[in-house]
Amino acid sequence: MRTMRDIAAHMRKHPASEGRWEAAVRVQSPWTFINELYNARFLKRFKAVGHKGWNRQQRAARAFILPGQTLALKRVKSGDGGLEPLYGPNIAREWDRHAPYVRMYTVHTARKIVLPEIRRLIERQLAKHAKKKP
Repeated sequence: MRTMRDIAAHMRKHPASEGRWEAAVRVQSPWTFINELYNARFLKRFKAVGHKGWNRQQRAARAFILPGQTLALKRVKSGDGGLEPLYGPNIAREWDRHAPYVRMYTVHTARKIVLPEIRRLIERQLAKHAKKKP
C-alpha cells in the first residue's frame, strides 16, 4: 500500500476565487511501479512476485526482484532478453474508477471540516461589524 505522502504528491488543489466559486482537486499521475510500497516479495515456490498493488494479494508470474533491489522486474518477449519494470496502479485512473467513493469521502470531509470553519469566519466578521456600528 502506498503512503499518503506519495499519493498527495500527485494531487493539486485549485481553490475557489471571486470569479469561480468552485474548488477542485486535480489528480495527475504516471503509472506506479510495484516495489516495497506494495509489499512486493519474491515467492520462490511460485517463481513469481507477490504484491498488493490494488489492495488485494496478487501474483505476477515470471517476475522477480534482484537481490538488494526493491523494484519488481519482468521479462519481455524479445530476442535480446529485455527486462521491464512491473507496473502497478495509476493513481489518477483509480481515482476515476472509484469516483462515487471519492466524492462521498470529499463531501463528508467538507461537511465535517470546511462548513464549520466557514460558519466560524462569517460569525466572526458579523461580530466585528456589529461592534463598529454606533
